[in-house]
Amino acid sequence: MFFVLIVGTIAIGVVAIWAQYYYEQKHIREYQAFCATCGYQFVADRPGAQSDFTQIVPFFDRGYARRWRHQISGQYNGAAFSAFQYDYTVSTGRSSSTYRHAMIQWSSSKALPQFTLGPETFFTRIGQVLGFRDIDFSDDPSFSSSYRLKGWEEVPVRSLFTPLIRQQLTAIPGQHAAGADSTLFWWRDGGLPGPDGFPAFLAAGDQVRAILLQ
Repeated sequence: MFFVLIVGTIAIGVVAIWAQYYYEQKHIREYQAFCATCGYQFVADRPGAQSDFTQIVPFFDRGYARRWRHQISGQYNGAAFSAFQYDYTVSTGRSSSTYRHAMIQWSSSKALPQFTLGPETFFTRIGQVLGFRDIDFSDDPSFSSSYRLKGWEEVPVRSLFTPLIRQQLTAIPGQHAAGADSTLFWWRDGGLPGPDGFPAFLAAGDQVRAILLQ
């Protein structure tokens, strides 16, 4: 009986691994076909790509099993972008949790101060441990209640987030963004959308890019 139980457990594990591999390859083929049609470039996996940006995106150096994958690159509204899925796992002792983020990296011709922007729930989970200064605008309670803004240098971050930019972001709450120098990241929680949902995802990211880089 014990032997049967062990064999059954192994069989279930093998099936789970095979199913994961099957769906991973299926998604890759779908993205490849989509990119060939749209004139984008596709890279299935970019091991360690996040290491160049750990000072910009808080969770790029968190946990283990970090993966930057399913990267789709090209031009959108005259701006170069790289969209991808970023996964990492955090262990809490007896259990572990895997986090997935659908992200877009934009190249900026505008020099950005280091900043991280997100809704309160995001910073409750991650941002408080970083030691970044929380930047509020006493004259704009709507923005300050919608977003938590942090950055190493307060003055240039305040200069970036003009009244117009704050007004536009307040109108589309729940956005996640981080930037520094010539790099801007935008993301949503969850996996990268498939080909059917990708255009809407890219347009949503471009909307925030246009706001922050105006």
